[in-house]
Amino acid sequence: MSSGIARPRGQASKNLLAALKRAGVEIKATAFDFISLPEGQAISFDSEENLFRCLPQVIFIDVKTATQKRVKPGFSGFFFAFTENEISAANQLGNRYKIALFNKIRRNY
Repeated sequence: MSSGIARPRGQASKNLLAALKRAGVEIKATAFDFISLPEGQAISFDSEENLFRCLPQVIFIDVKTATQKRVKPGFSGFFFAFTENEISAANQLGNRYKIALFNKIRRNY
């Protein structure tokens, strides 16, 4: 099991992006909505060094939200698009970049 954290803002976001850049990954903050860490893993956004050490365990998650009644269980009828920033993040992060689908009407993933 893992724990999710909403995309950091302000200086915390700058520190995370700087740690990613140091690791050779240059993405935009808007390319993800949440990060996920292994259960029990803590992370401090106050230190770029700490973030750099934790990066191998961090999963970046982009959430695509369905708000139309026509979207059925299993997301049949759901259309979504990827931005260039999201495609770039997926290419650079590989299996550490995930897409989550959320149906706001049915309140399920």
